[in-house]
Amino acid sequence: MMQRRCRVAVKYRMAMDGIGVWGEIYGRFSAGYERITARRMLMGQNEEMIESGSRIGGDRMKYFQIETDKKNRIPYGINVNRAVDIRYANRDMAYKIPKYCVVDMRTPMEVFFPDILIDPFLMVSEEAAQVIDMYEPETIFKTIYLLETESETHATYFMPFLEEVECLSEQTKRSRGGTELHEIVLREEAVAGKTVFRIASFTHPYLIVRLDVLESMLRRGVCGIRLKELVTV
Repeated sequence: MMQRRCRVAVKYRMAMDGIGVWGEIYGRFSAGYERITARRMLMGQNEEMIESGSRIGGDRMKYFQIETDKKNRIPYGINVNRAVDIRYANRDMAYKIPKYCVVDMRTPMEVFFPDILIDPFLMVSEEAAQVIDMYEPETIFKTIYLLETESETHATYFMPFLEEVECLSEQTKRSRGGTELHEIVLREEAVAGKTVFRIASFTHPYLIVRLDVLESMLRRGVCGIRLKELVTV
């Protein structure tokens, strides 16, 4: 059986008997969504946040940008079928994206599914989603089922609708047109108390996490990512 997280996934055919492929897809959707929902209902005060509290204190917390490590053999051609309209990939428009989406992808012969995919929109594994939910319990998640129809290779991700924060310092270096960020510098007062968020006003999901959130992800084995420590002023 294909192991989705951080392992080489070998293409194989799904069983076609019984409820069939689409029934299995819906079953996997429901199971993943319900696990996150159940965790949210049962969690209460998060023990990891309490454990990290002594470090949050008076010291300036570090922030990191997370990107997908594209050196791995990751899926590509995601969302060619436009199952997800990326114009609505923000909190204000989240209601326009279905709760469950079957999204096309293409894969190399041996595909590696990282825990966080940035393009063409932000998707995270169940493990990463659980961490986000612990630190930001109001986060809305939509379930994304990546499927390569020809080989029936598949993987389940969750699309988080994170807070978008206007937090860039004037020291931030941008592309000539201003649409891309080359060197991110955060304003300390704008990110104070923020744990995981996106930088506002950009279509590209610049994913920023606080040190304690990153540590929680790494303890759960989240991999296939690139990290860059950011400067705050």
